[in-house]
Amino acid sequence: MKAGSWTPTIPATGATPDRVTSVYVDYSFPLNQYVITFNNALGTSINLTPPATPPAGFPGIISPTGINVGDLILLSSTRGYAVGEVTDIAAVGGGVVRITFADSDPLNINQSGAASANVAFLAAGAGTPTPPPPTIGNRLWAISYYVEVPAVATLQTPRLMRQVSGLVPQPVADNIIGLNLTYDTCDGLTGGPTCAALNDPIASGFAPSAIHKANIQVIGQSVLTHGNKSRSMALVTSVSTRSLNFKSQY
Repeated sequence: MKAGSWTPTIPATGATPDRVTSVYVDYSFPLNQYVITFNNALGTSINLTPPATPPAGFPGIISPTGINVGDLILLSSTRGYAVGEVTDIAAVGGGVVRITFADSDPLNINQSGAASANVAFLAAGAGTPTPPPPTIGNRLWAISYYVEVPAVATLQTPRLMRQVSGLVPQPVADNIIGLNLTYDTCDGLTGGPTCAALNDPIASGFAPSAIHKANIQVIGQSVLTHGNKSRSMALVTSVSTRSLNFKSQY
Protein backbone atom coordinates (compact mmCIF):
# COMPACT_ATOMS: atom_id res chain seq x y z
CA MET A 1 0.00 0.00 0.00
CA LYS A 2 1.33 3.39 -0.98
CA ALA A 3 2.24 5.80 1.81
CA GLY A 4 -0.69 8.10 2.56
CA SER A 5 -3.12 5.30 3.42
CA TRP A 6 -4.09 4.67 7.02
CA THR A 7 -4.11 0.89 6.52
CA PRO A 8 -1.72 -1.52 4.75
CA THR A 9 -4.66 -3.46 3.29
CA ILE A 10 -7.99 -2.62 1.68
CA PRO A 11 -10.74 -2.90 4.35
CA ALA A 12 -13.30 -4.45 1.96
CA THR A 13 -11.03 -7.34 0.96
CA GLY A 14 -8.19 -7.51 3.48
CA ALA A 15 -5.82 -7.74 0.50
CA THR A 16 -2.73 -5.71 -0.29
CA PRO A 17 -3.04 -4.10 -3.74
CA ASP A 18 -0.29 -3.93 -6.32
CA ARG A 19 1.31 -0.85 -7.83
CA VAL A 20 1.84 -0.50 -11.58
CA THR A 21 4.54 1.75 -13.05
CA SER A 22 5.37 2.29 -16.71
CA VAL A 23 8.57 4.13 -17.67
CA TYR A 24 9.25 5.40 -21.18
CA VAL A 25 11.06 8.18 -23.04
CA ASP A 26 9.16 11.32 -24.02
CA TYR A 27 10.11 11.84 -27.66
CA SER A 28 7.61 14.69 -28.12
CA PHE A 29 9.88 17.20 -26.36
CA PRO A 30 13.25 17.73 -28.14
CA LEU A 31 15.41 17.83 -25.02
CA ASN A 32 18.07 15.86 -26.90
CA GLN A 33 18.65 18.88 -29.15
CA TYR A 34 19.81 21.06 -26.25
CA VAL A 35 23.52 21.27 -25.44
CA ILE A 36 24.18 20.04 -21.90
CA THR A 37 27.04 21.20 -19.71
CA PHE A 38 27.67 20.19 -16.10
CA ASN A 39 28.15 22.92 -13.51
CA ASN A 40 30.10 20.73 -11.06
CA ALA A 41 31.63 17.28 -10.74
CA LEU A 42 28.80 16.13 -8.44
CA GLY A 43 26.28 16.56 -11.23
CA THR A 44 23.87 18.45 -9.00
CA SER A 45 22.98 20.87 -11.80
CA ILE A 46 23.28 21.22 -15.58
CA ASN A 47 22.94 24.07 -18.04
CA LEU A 48 20.90 23.54 -21.18
CA THR A 49 21.59 25.72 -24.22
CA PRO A 50 19.15 25.68 -27.17
CA PRO A 51 20.40 25.20 -30.75
CA ALA A 52 22.03 28.24 -32.34
CA THR A 53 19.33 28.35 -35.04
CA PRO A 54 16.28 26.57 -33.63
CA PRO A 55 13.45 25.78 -36.05
CA ALA A 56 10.16 27.64 -35.91
CA GLY A 57 8.06 26.61 -32.94
CA PHE A 58 11.00 25.04 -31.10
CA PRO A 59 9.78 24.65 -27.48
CA GLY A 60 11.67 26.17 -24.59
CA ILE A 61 12.67 24.43 -21.40
CA ILE A 62 10.50 26.93 -19.50
CA SER A 63 7.25 26.69 -21.45
CA PRO A 64 3.81 25.06 -21.15
CA THR A 65 5.18 21.83 -22.68
CA GLY A 66 8.64 22.18 -21.16
CA ILE A 67 10.39 20.68 -18.16
CA ASN A 68 8.83 20.89 -14.69
CA VAL A 69 10.06 20.31 -11.16
CA GLY A 70 9.50 16.62 -10.49
CA ASP A 71 10.29 15.50 -14.05
CA LEU A 72 12.86 12.77 -14.63
CA ILE A 73 15.75 13.41 -17.00
CA LEU A 74 17.68 10.55 -18.60
CA LEU A 75 21.29 11.56 -19.30
CA SER A 76 23.56 9.48 -21.51
CA SER A 77 27.12 9.67 -22.79
CA THR A 78 29.94 7.32 -23.66
CA ARG A 79 30.30 6.77 -19.91
CA GLY A 80 26.81 5.29 -19.57
CA TYR A 81 23.37 6.34 -18.37
CA ALA A 82 21.96 8.09 -15.31
CA VAL A 83 18.62 9.54 -14.25
CA GLY A 84 18.04 12.73 -12.27
CA GLU A 85 14.87 14.19 -10.79
CA VAL A 86 14.43 17.92 -11.42
CA THR A 87 14.25 19.88 -8.16
CA ASP A 88 14.64 23.43 -9.53
CA ILE A 89 14.56 25.27 -12.87
CA ALA A 90 15.94 28.76 -13.47
CA ALA A 91 16.77 30.91 -16.48
CA VAL A 92 20.38 32.12 -16.38
CA GLY A 93 20.31 34.38 -19.47
CA GLY A 94 20.93 34.10 -23.18
CA GLY A 95 18.31 31.36 -23.51
CA VAL A 96 20.28 29.10 -21.17
CA VAL A 97 18.31 27.30 -18.45
CA ARG A 98 19.77 25.68 -15.35
CA ILE A 99 18.23 22.47 -14.02
CA THR A 100 19.08 21.30 -10.51
CA PHE A 101 19.23 17.69 -9.29
CA ALA A 102 19.38 18.17 -5.51
CA ASP A 103 19.56 15.21 -3.16
CA SER A 104 16.56 14.21 -1.00
CA ASP A 105 14.19 14.60 -3.95
CA PRO A 106 10.65 13.15 -3.59
CA LEU A 107 11.50 9.93 -5.47
CA ASN A 108 14.99 9.66 -3.93
CA ILE A 109 16.48 9.41 -7.43
CA ASN A 110 19.29 11.93 -6.95
CA GLN A 111 22.22 10.28 -5.20
CA SER A 112 25.22 12.57 -5.65
CA GLY A 113 27.28 10.54 -3.18
CA ALA A 114 26.74 7.16 -4.83
CA ALA A 115 29.79 5.34 -6.16
CA SER A 116 28.38 4.85 -9.68
CA ALA A 117 25.25 4.83 -11.85
CA ASN A 118 24.40 8.40 -10.87
CA VAL A 119 24.67 11.81 -12.53
CA ALA A 120 27.96 12.46 -10.74
CA PHE A 121 29.49 9.50 -12.56
CA LEU A 122 28.69 11.19 -15.90
CA ALA A 123 29.79 14.62 -14.65
CA ALA A 124 33.22 13.58 -13.35
CA GLY A 125 35.82 16.05 -14.56
CA ALA A 126 33.49 19.03 -14.86
CA GLY A 127 35.43 22.27 -14.35
CA THR A 128 38.81 20.72 -15.20
CA PRO A 129 40.84 20.76 -18.44
CA THR A 130 39.35 17.33 -19.23
CA PRO A 131 35.56 17.89 -19.19
CA PRO A 132 33.02 15.07 -19.43
CA PRO A 133 32.19 13.70 -22.90
CA PRO A 134 29.16 15.15 -24.75
CA THR A 135 25.96 14.30 -22.91
CA ILE A 136 22.46 13.85 -24.32
CA GLY A 137 19.25 14.34 -22.33
CA ASN A 138 15.72 12.98 -22.70
CA ARG A 139 12.71 13.36 -20.48
CA LEU A 140 11.35 10.17 -18.95
CA TRP A 141 7.73 9.60 -18.07
CA ALA A 142 7.26 7.34 -15.04
CA ILE A 143 3.50 6.78 -14.72
CA SER A 144 2.34 4.97 -11.58
CA TYR A 145 -1.10 3.72 -10.57
CA TYR A 146 -1.87 2.57 -7.03
CA VAL A 147 -4.74 2.33 -4.54
CA GLU A 148 -4.96 4.72 -1.62
CA VAL A 149 -7.27 4.45 1.39
CA PRO A 150 -7.67 7.99 2.77
CA ALA A 151 -7.79 8.58 6.51
CA VAL A 152 -11.00 7.51 8.24
CA ALA A 153 -11.74 11.08 9.30
CA THR A 154 -12.06 12.16 5.63
CA LEU A 155 -14.98 9.75 5.02
CA GLN A 156 -13.52 9.05 1.57
CA THR A 157 -13.62 5.63 -0.05
CA PRO A 158 -10.55 3.81 -1.47
CA ARG A 159 -9.47 5.36 -4.73
CA LEU A 160 -7.17 4.77 -7.65
CA MET A 161 -4.29 7.26 -7.78
CA ARG A 162 -2.08 8.32 -10.69
CA GLN A 163 1.38 9.79 -10.21
CA VAL A 164 3.55 11.20 -13.00
CA SER A 165 7.25 11.00 -12.12
CA GLY A 166 7.84 13.12 -9.00
CA LEU A 167 4.73 15.28 -9.37
CA VAL A 168 1.90 15.31 -6.84
CA PRO A 169 -0.33 12.20 -7.20
CA GLN A 170 -3.89 12.78 -8.40
CA PRO A 171 -7.05 10.66 -7.83
CA VAL A 172 -8.57 9.22 -11.03
CA ALA A 173 -11.33 6.89 -9.74
CA ASP A 174 -13.19 6.41 -6.46
CA ASN A 175 -14.49 3.19 -4.87
CA ILE A 176 -11.58 1.06 -6.12
CA ILE A 177 -10.94 -1.93 -3.85
CA GLY A 178 -8.43 -3.92 -5.89
CA LEU A 179 -5.46 -3.52 -8.21
CA ASN A 180 -3.69 -6.77 -9.09
CA LEU A 181 -0.84 -7.47 -11.50
CA THR A 182 0.28 -10.94 -12.61
CA TYR A 183 2.63 -12.21 -15.30
CA ASP A 184 2.59 -15.09 -17.79
CA THR A 185 5.79 -16.83 -18.85
CA CYS A 186 4.12 -19.59 -20.91
CA ASP A 187 5.48 -20.36 -24.37
CA GLY A 188 5.82 -23.32 -26.73
CA LEU A 189 8.19 -25.08 -24.34
CA THR A 190 6.86 -24.04 -20.94
CA GLY A 191 3.26 -24.78 -19.97
CA GLY A 192 1.00 -25.58 -17.06
CA PRO A 193 -0.07 -23.60 -14.00
CA THR A 194 3.52 -22.89 -12.95
CA CYS A 195 3.97 -20.36 -15.76
CA ALA A 196 0.66 -18.46 -15.73
CA ALA A 197 -0.68 -15.67 -13.49
CA LEU A 198 2.51 -15.42 -11.45
CA ASN A 199 2.66 -12.64 -8.87
CA ASP A 200 6.47 -12.76 -8.78
CA PRO A 201 7.99 -14.64 -11.73
CA ILE A 202 11.51 -13.72 -10.63
CA ALA A 203 11.03 -15.50 -7.30
CA SER A 204 9.66 -18.49 -9.25
CA GLY A 205 12.95 -18.81 -11.09
CA PHE A 206 12.07 -17.04 -14.35
CA ALA A 207 14.24 -14.37 -15.93
CA PRO A 208 12.65 -11.00 -16.85
CA SER A 209 13.09 -11.90 -20.54
CA ALA A 210 10.76 -14.89 -20.02
CA ILE A 211 7.74 -12.65 -19.33
CA HIS A 212 5.38 -12.69 -22.31
CA LYS A 213 2.26 -11.08 -20.90
CA ALA A 214 1.13 -8.86 -18.03
CA ASN A 215 -2.41 -9.22 -16.64
CA ILE A 216 -3.98 -6.26 -14.84
CA GLN A 217 -7.18 -6.43 -12.80
CA VAL A 218 -9.01 -3.43 -11.31
CA ILE A 219 -11.97 -4.00 -8.97
CA GLY A 220 -14.55 -1.34 -8.16
CA GLN A 221 -17.29 -1.48 -5.53
CA SER A 222 -20.46 0.58 -5.31
CA VAL A 223 -21.20 2.65 -2.24
CA LEU A 224 -23.72 1.22 0.26
CA THR A 225 -27.08 3.01 0.11
CA HIS A 226 -29.92 2.63 2.65
CA GLY A 227 -28.73 -0.79 3.80
CA ASN A 228 -28.58 -2.29 0.32
CA LYS A 229 -25.70 -4.58 -0.52
CA SER A 230 -22.85 -3.17 -2.57
CA ARG A 231 -21.99 -4.42 -6.03
CA SER A 232 -18.51 -5.12 -7.32
CA MET A 233 -17.16 -5.08 -10.86
CA ALA A 234 -13.80 -6.38 -12.08
CA LEU A 235 -12.11 -5.06 -15.20
CA VAL A 236 -9.32 -7.24 -16.58
CA THR A 237 -6.92 -6.68 -19.46
CA SER A 238 -3.75 -8.35 -20.69
CA VAL A 239 -0.79 -6.67 -22.35
CA SER A 240 1.75 -8.57 -24.44
CA THR A 241 5.26 -7.39 -23.71
CA ARG A 242 7.55 -6.32 -26.52
CA SER A 243 11.25 -6.91 -27.09
CA LEU A 244 11.32 -9.92 -24.77
CA ASN A 245 11.75 -13.62 -25.43
CA PHE A 246 8.96 -15.20 -27.51
CA LYS A 247 8.43 -18.70 -28.83
CA SER A 248 5.46 -19.82 -30.88
CA GLN A 249 4.32 -23.41 -30.52
CA TYR A 250 3.25 -23.28 -34.17
